[in-house]
Amino acid sequence: MVNVQPMKVFMEPRSIAIIGVSRDTGEDSFNILENIMNHGFSGKVYPVNPSIDQILGVKIYPSVGDIY
Repeated sequence: MVNVQPMKVFMEPRSIAIIGVSRDTGEDSFNILENIMNHGFSGKVYPVNPSIDQILGVKIYPSVGDIY
């Protein structure tokens, strides 16, 4: 039998970073942050885009280095 425990890190993350998150929101935008929020991801989300401060009430980080 195959041990699937190592794959849980990828299939059930506790947090994710979205690099280059789009400022566009709405039905035709395919905004990954918006989709994650609307479909019940319960982990921490770290959206990154150097030209945006906030989208949908969520803080946007200017770079990956600014997350921590």
